[in-house]
Amino acid sequence: MQSLAGTMWKLIEASEFDDEGNKLPPPLGPHPMGFVMFDAERMIVAVCDGRSEPPPNAPPRAFAGYGGRYRFDGTELVTTADS
Repeated sequence: MQSLAGTMWKLIEASEFDDEGNKLPPPLGPHPMGFVMFDAERMIVAVCDGRSEPPPNAPPRAFAGYGGRYRFDGTELVTTADS
């Protein structure tokens, strides 16, 4: 198994699609911010809309974060959020 422990990844893009597969507007705006950090057994994620101010009449900017255990087999990353 390949280890992710000690690594930190930066979010560079966020995409969203409808049930038919059509691309929707970016869920975290045009300049998303975020990261994921891994230790030997757990990971932490934080993402947000990176705009300093949303456009007029736009919904509030989004933020999401979670942490939990993970497993990685070198190809597939599976996370189990518990916080």
